[in-house]
Amino acid sequence: MTEALALLIQTGLLGPSLNPASALLPGLQCGDIYLDRRDRDILFLLTRGKTAKETAKILSLSHRTIEHRLEKIKFNVTCKSELIARLIA
Repeated sequence: MTEALALLIQTGLLGPSLNPASALLPGLQCGDIYLDRRDRDILFLLTRGKTAKETAKILSLSHRTIEHRLEKIKFNVTCKSELIARLIA
């Protein structure tokens, strides 16, 4: 559990990164999927329980854009709860 939380903190999904170098990087390679800053913002809000519509409103995007990006970064899972579990694992 500690390792999973450390990974989430390092990727920036649990809040601001403590690593100053991460502010210089445009995104994050996670396995074979590249996550840009917007993808990380979406995943951050997803792990906070926000829906696609709520996320879209917060990020000033359309909810279809959010849904499209979530499809792109789903890591071969079938639902949001699996995605969150996979992010934590």
